[in-house]
Amino acid sequence: MMPEQISSYRLEGEIARGGMGIVYRGVHMVFEEVVAIKAIFPELMLNPDLRERFLNEARIQRRLLHPNIVQVREFLADQDRFYIIMEFIQGETLSQYLRQVSPLSTPEAIGIFHQALDGLGYAHREGVIHRDIKPSNIMLTRDGVAKLTDFGIARAVGSAKLTRTGMAVGTAAYMSPEQVMGTQVDHRTDIYSLGITLYEMLAGRVPFSRPKDSDSDFPVLTAHTSEPPPPPRQFVPSIPAHIEAAILKALAKRPEDRFQTCAAFQAALALEPAPAVSLTAAMRAKPVGVANPAPSAPVNAVAPAPAPPQPRPPSPPRPMSREPEVKPRSAKLARKEAPRRVWVWAVVITLLVLALAGAAGWRYLATQGDFKLMATLAGHQGDVTSVAFSLHENLLASGSDDNTIKLWDVPTWQLKRTLTGHENHVESIAFSPDGKLLASGSNDKTIKIWEVATGNLMQTLKGGSNSVLAVAFSPDGRLLASGNWDKTIGLWEVATGTLTKTLTGHQASVSSVAFSPDGRLLASGSDDKTIKLWDVATGEVVKTLTGHDDKVRCVAFSPDGRLLASASGDTTVRLWDVGTGKVEHTLTGHKLWVQSVAFSPDGHLLASGSHDNNIKVWDPATGKQLQELDGHKYDVESVAFSRDGQWIASGSGDRTIMLWGRYQ
Repeated sequence: MMPEQISSYRLEGEIARGGMGIVYRGVHMVFEEVVAIKAIFPELMLNPDLRERFLNEARIQRRLLHPNIVQVREFLADQDRFYIIMEFIQGETLSQYLRQVSPLSTPEAIGIFHQALDGLGYAHREGVIHRDIKPSNIMLTRDGVAKLTDFGIARAVGSAKLTRTGMAVGTAAYMSPEQVMGTQVDHRTDIYSLGITLYEMLAGRVPFSRPKDSDSDFPVLTAHTSEPPPPPRQFVPSIPAHIEAAILKALAKRPEDRFQTCAAFQAALALEPAPAVSLTAAMRAKPVGVANPAPSAPVNAVAPAPAPPQPRPPSPPRPMSREPEVKPRSAKLARKEAPRRVWVWAVVITLLVLALAGAAGWRYLATQGDFKLMATLAGHQGDVTSVAFSLHENLLASGSDDNTIKLWDVPTWQLKRTLTGHENHVESIAFSPDGKLLASGSNDKTIKIWEVATGNLMQTLKGGSNSVLAVAFSPDGRLLASGNWDKTIGLWEVATGTLTKTLTGHQASVSSVAFSPDGRLLASGSDDKTIKLWDVATGEVVKTLTGHDDKVRCVAFSPDGRLLASASGDTTVRLWDVGTGKVEHTLTGHKLWVQSVAFSPDGHLLASGSHDNNIKVWDPATGKQLQELDGHKYDVESVAFSRDGQWIASGSGDRTIMLWGRYQ
């Protein structure tokens, strides 16, 4: 029977159950923080080895502070039970995901894998060897973060062993040769196991597997020590050759022949600088599997346990002098810094170009503009998932995984107010057209409508059967649309909070919604890789736009309503003609998942934010890239233009908002 309370935590239900114990959902009775509580079965506490492994898991994960390691909050002992209090994860394991989608595309697999390497590399630098790396010990959150878990058989370098000499420990399909032989292991055993994991992600199978007619792991263990792995491109020819070579190096039989560090493994996976540490938000497409995996069977030690996000040094919430590596596409900045004579010649040359190029050339040069990092706002304690400028007030809003919304003054960038009330991550925010209201959608399954002037909560709307991923006001401010995890779109009457229509038709979660400027159409982007255009009055589908090869993360109408921009996990942005439903331009250049797009108020610029940590600025008329803004340390989750088009705001997984001002 589930206890009602453990220490200061109220138990709300069982999340998962395994051979070693149970994971409960708990809520702190003072702070109302949702946590996962892992408990080992009382009878297993009599086994000193299992008891020590449970304690070892708590000790090691408690000291590891990194965003790609599940966070342990505290350890509790209550009579004959031990409990690990840990970060609550909405998502599923990589193993569960691979059972649904396998093999993964190269960008998706590498996006996940780089995060695992980041977390594991940090653990190694802290002197911790995991010893049981495998897909079931990598959690994928629905917000697009990979987190290592289950350090039950991990060992701190120099500590006493948890296993006897000559005793193999690990999981057969992922064990290194030295683990199989029961000899001394170091951090390179984890690199081998990660190599197996990447092999499986890309090839759809592990290199060594048990014969179908056998129940024994002996052939697998023997193969690890004596057989070369079959090249993964034998099964999936589209795997890039340099990635196959990196995998095979990681699977070298002798530790000294493998990569010696996770950083070296990362470098080998890229022909250019390694992709950003972020994952395709694969989890948005599926209902939540488990919040935290159940304690596993004894062979895998104790179930998953978490570790805290790595503290990131805060940046002062005011203009800074540091400049990012901005790569301007025009000569404007150079002209301002050059001697006057050079500037005069530049003007003459520009006039000649305009004379030859005509109106089209003038438009291109006039709208190009250079953006430069002017301020970095810090204060959120979680990823910044959404940013929005008010169209009528000098305000910027930011929503975060820390469950809060912050309102910032433009252009002093001082924090004016923090809105609290959501019980889970804030996924999306939107100002009403008159700037008086702010709507927020959250993983707590609600939409909240706030009065901007006072910060008072005006209404709480039940968004659906699961998370609310997107919100948008109609141009007249009378309707609010919500994109939901349960594959539906809600249309709400703002004045009364009444749900007037539920639009169905998508086959996966709806990640983005946007009204056309005239309010007649609603666009929705979904993890089913499609975009739908809906007639707002009737709720009927007008068009379904197909062509993206991965999930559609964001949609945005141009100010004149002629174009629709869509951002996708296939690393592209597409510009669609709304009238014909045909693609006008496919914008390429991002290395990873494109998460957000936004038009400037005059429609002459388009910004896109990606999990490659960069923002790109495009000319939507030609589809040409004008500028790349490089400054964030983690994925860019959201971008927005100010009402005068002079600022771009970007929210990121590095927990900051960056303000990019047009260079004058």
